[in-house]
Amino acid sequence: MGVYLNVEDQSKETWLQKNAMQINETEAREHEDYKDLMLIVLVQNMMFSAAAIAYKPEEKVEFLDPNDNRLKKFYLVERKKLPERVQSQLAAYQKY
Repeated sequence: MGVYLNVEDQSKETWLQKNAMQINETEAREHEDYKDLMLIVLVQNMMFSAAAIAYKPEEKVEFLDPNDNRLKKFYLVERKKLPERVQSQLAAYQKY
């Protein structure tokens, strides 16, 4: 299922604009820090957007699949800026 950024007091898009740095796809592909600087992929689905956190290499590869034609934007955010609930989820997922 993965880890997703969901915030209660504003939209994902607004939160990312305030707290993250937008990067291009090439920069996203080159990103390798899965500890302190998290890659977030904002994916536009038909009815909603999802802000997926690529917390390990396999997640990044999945979200950068060239056969996935959904509109995507890429962001880097310091892990410490993520909501506490999201940080807890990341810690649990990264144990494995």
